[in-house]
Formats: sequence, C-alpha cells, structure tokens
Amino acid sequence: YKNMTRLELTVDGTNFGGKTPLVAVLARKLAERGSVECCNPFKTQPVDLYPLWIEAPVEAAKRVADCMRRCREASRADFFIWDRGWPTVYMATRSAEARALVPPSAPTFLLLNTPETTTAKVEKYGLTSATHPWMCGARLPDETSYEQLAVEYAGFVTLVFRPDASGVFDLEAIADSIVAALPLASD
Repeated sequence: YKNMTRLELTVDGTNFGGKTPLVAVLARKLAERGSVECCNPFKTQPVDLYPLWIEAPVEAAKRVADCMRRCREASRADFFIWDRGWPTVYMATRSAEARALVPPSAPTFLLLNTPETTTAKVEKYGLTSATHPWMCGARLPDETSYEQLAVEYAGFVTLVFRPDASGVFDLEAIADSIVAALPLASD
C-alpha cells in the first residue's frame, strides 16, 4: 500500500450509531497496513456549530472546510479517517453554497440508527432540547435525513450499516466490512 496515495474515508451517520468507537476500531485494523490518522472536524471547533447551521450555514461549512484542510495538510498518514464529514454538512443544511464548501467524497460509510433507538437513547441519557438540540425532536429547519443522503448520494456512500434487532451495531464486523470494501493493495 505504501506506493499508493493516501486513502481518505468518511464514517458518518445518525446519533448514537457508534461513529467514534467505529473509527477507533477501524484505525486499529488499518494500522496493520500503514499509518492512520483521524479527525472530527465538528468536535474540534472553537465554537458550537449548531446555532451556525441555523443562522449562518455558509459560515458553519467554512469552519468545517477550514478544519478539514488543516487536518489534510498536517497529515502524512497512509489512511485518513474522517469521524463525520460531508454527510453531516449535507444533513445540516440544503444551502448549495454551504454544501459546495465540503463536497461529497468516496468512500463514505454510514451508520444509520432507527428513530426508535435514537429516541430511547435520548431518554436513557436524559438529554434535553436545551442542552442537546441536535438530538431532540425537530433539530434544524433545513435538515436532510441521513436516509435521504444514502439514496441521493449513492455514488459516494459505499456501504450503509444498520443495527441488529436489539439496536446494537457490531463494530468489529462493520470495520471488517469497511476494510474489505477499500481499494487496498493485496499483501
């Protein structure tokens, strides 16, 4: 693999899907093939982006795009994993100008929870719309669902994963499926 250019991939999806834990499992598995770096361009922001998606979606997308650019420029890794990326932007706004700042990229892997599982977890953890508005009820006025994105951007979404009947994602098996789907040189 060392002779190929860096491979970037995106892990994204609904709340409580286990995106960050999946990124950690995936990084461990890919580390067997080369160096790995990960970045969450939403959690590393100096301000809360949630209000910006409502008030100034282009500014929110600029902040995400700038963070992604800085992460790319600083990285020398063989594999770069985005812990959320373009799908989160596309879910948050339908603004063409904002979306153009963070264009879709493949491969992208989505973890899609059921609405029932998400609601149960919101209740389990006692989250409120005052503290976690993006997880409670109507979230953003211009929001697209991840389900819509999976269909509309099928050319960029490589695989979609759903939880088992008990609402659990098997992160080891999902990471194995992702590694198998990547264009990796054989050993």
